[in-house]
Amino acid sequence: EKPVRGRTCLTEAVVQEAEVVSLPLGDESVEKNWNIVQIDRWSTNPSLLTVWVEYFLEPHVVIRALVEETVDKDGKPALSLHLWEPGPVFRWQGDVSTGGSNIRGGYCCVPVPGRLIDEKYVGQRFSLGIGHLQRIRSPSVGMQGDFERFVRVRRTRAYMQFFYLMMADAPFTMMWVSEEFCMT
Repeated sequence: EKPVRGRTCLTEAVVQEAEVVSLPLGDESVEKNWNIVQIDRWSTNPSLLTVWVEYFLEPHVVIRALVEETVDKDGKPALSLHLWEPGPVFRWQGDVSTGGSNIRGGYCCVPVPGRLIDEKYVGQRFSLGIGHLQRIRSPSVGMQGDFERFVRVRRTRAYMQFFYLMMADAPFTMMWVSEEFCMT
């Protein structure tokens, strides 16, 4: 390791074969965007953490991992995985869905108290995240006469963003999804 402006740069990062966790949750050729949703420290054993990981947004898959803070053989801080348990898979309800496909994660989540949403949700806790999806562009009427733009744009992908709001506690039920928007 060599220090750089008060930080440490890694000269090597190694994952042992025994440390690799297989995820039999679907098509392994599809990349996923992981989000840590919540980390709970056990009150009965402060070295144990329950880590809730969002694996997929639609269907909504949240995994519970039990991790122990420990030290390795050299006395350095380490984490030991004791449990990797996929939770129930939830499809978004019709009133939640954007109708999009190829929905991916983005960033999850910041806490939102229910009182900020509506007075009927006072005392409830929510989590706000942002996701994205891909749309395949197709030429529009606005491109008539602009053949060069037509060729450049056809069949290219556009990333659309959306906000999502879910309950802040397991099973992290998806409550609302915003309209899609595009960052340009």
